Amino acid sequence: MSEHMTSPPEREPPKDWWLENACRIAAHRLRNSPYLSANTIPIRAQLKDSVEFVRLVWEAIEQSLREEDP
Repeated sequence: MSEHMTSPPEREPPKDWWLENACRIAAHRLRNSPYLSANTIPIRAQLKDSVEFVRLVWEAIEQSLREEDP
């Protein structure tokens, strides 16, 4: 498993684990972005992309939780 991901904890709600990993992945994508060192795309665009990624993951988590609850 890569260094920016963890295994889901046994006693915490899965929602928290998925959100944490989404944030870790977004941070990892920012750190490893070739655009940051090349300065060809502003940091704001990179942050917007990563924030959008986390938002999409969060929406998928919420949808999944709604489907689980009767």
